Amino acid sequence: RKGFRVIDHTVDADTSAPRICAQFSEDLVKTGVDYSQFVTVDNAAPKGVEAKDKQICVEGLEHGQHYEVTFRAGLPAAIGEVTSAPVVLSIYVQDRAPSARFTGDSFVLPAGARRGIPVVTVNMNAAK
Repeated sequence: RKGFRVIDHTVDADTSAPRICAQFSEDLVKTGVDYSQFVTVDNAAPKGVEAKDKQICVEGLEHGQHYEVTFRAGLPAAIGEVTSAPVVLSIYVQDRAPSARFTGDSFVLPAGARRGIPVVTVNMNAAK
């Protein structure tokens, strides 16, 4: 298959604000095109769209949800071609992977002082 088209997609689920990114076969137009007009999420306007190089990212998604993301026909490339047909992606945004980390740039020192050390967790009830 040839011509300007979606060649792959990724789901960035391990961030606090998940997003889906579609990769295209050619560079996108750098200025003067509002790519949000070519994207729908569950048949509605997306909350945010970022277009750069060969990629369009759709923002404003939530963890643990299913979405139908559509890229409409006519979406333009920098080389003057457009997508010939709509592309519909059925997406599931997974929950974030469990993690634990310390806040800030501080060091963890041996026990001795009775001060607590703040720990940030994601999808974890406890840390040892």
